[in-house]
Amino acid sequence: MLIVADSSALVALATCEALDILLQVYEDVFVPQAVYDEVVQPGKYHASTLDAFLAARVMQVDMDQLKEALKQEGPGILNWALAGLDRLRKRGYFVIPKAVEQATQEFQMSNDTAAYFVAEKCVVGPDKEIQSRPLFEAYSAWCLQCGHKPNSSTALANDWKRLGFKRKRQASGTVWQGVSLKLNSQ
Repeated sequence: MLIVADSSALVALATCEALDILLQVYEDVFVPQAVYDEVVQPGKYHASTLDAFLAARVMQVDMDQLKEALKQEGPGILNWALAGLDRLRKRGYFVIPKAVEQATQEFQMSNDTAAYFVAEKCVVGPDKEIQSRPLFEAYSAWCLQCGHKPNSSTALANDWKRLGFKRKRQASGTVWQGVSLKLNSQ
């Protein structure tokens, strides 16, 4: 179970259309009434998305009862944390759950528009190449169609290099080697 007490994490996940990551990682997700009220105010960014996601997940929190419970459970919580720290020190690294790794990859892919575009609209291989302009135009059109803000051609060139494509200048213009558009994407 996860109780989300900070609205900024919820807004960030809503912005990335990734609220479902919470449900992949945690079985139950709840928010205090105050957090719910904060994120669903009319005019707030993603208020309707967050309202739909959180409406059935509001939890009433009695602060006096919570304080008393924490006082009683404090020593146990401290011992649990220290045991975890001891395991971490012996192991030397954090163990990342598979669900978190998968959710992280999905989150990264959804935020790497260049890689997402290549996965959806391109063919990759050592024998592939394409003129820079048609590639940029297809990328820009795809971004606008999908609701992404296209990068500038300069920033996009850095993305192509990061993705392993090689720029080659020819008399007819610049081409990118290692990538081409799928036939139905042109």
